[in-house]
Amino acid sequence: MDNTGMGFLLDLFRGKINPAGKGNPRTFDGHPIHFSMYGMGAYLWNGAVSPPAEVQKSWRLAFDEGHEMGTHTETHPRGRQATRSEWEQE
Repeated sequence: MDNTGMGFLLDLFRGKINPAGKGNPRTFDGHPIHFSMYGMGAYLWNGAVSPPAEVQKSWRLAFDEGHEMGTHTETHPRGRQATRSEWEQE
């Protein structure tokens, strides 16, 4: 396990399989469990929590293992409503 939040998630989900179910392909019966992650771009660049190289490596590993990665925002303004201009910039 690495020391990033993504490392925790990868360790948590790795090796887990959806139950056999009733053969419905839409419920991924018997397939490995995957997650969708929407992260802040700032974690990739500024080392707010972990060194950026570690975060980038762990996010790439998650993608390579079949998990879905998306961007939540760049900086995630807190404590107030963002302006339209701020959201467009994010």
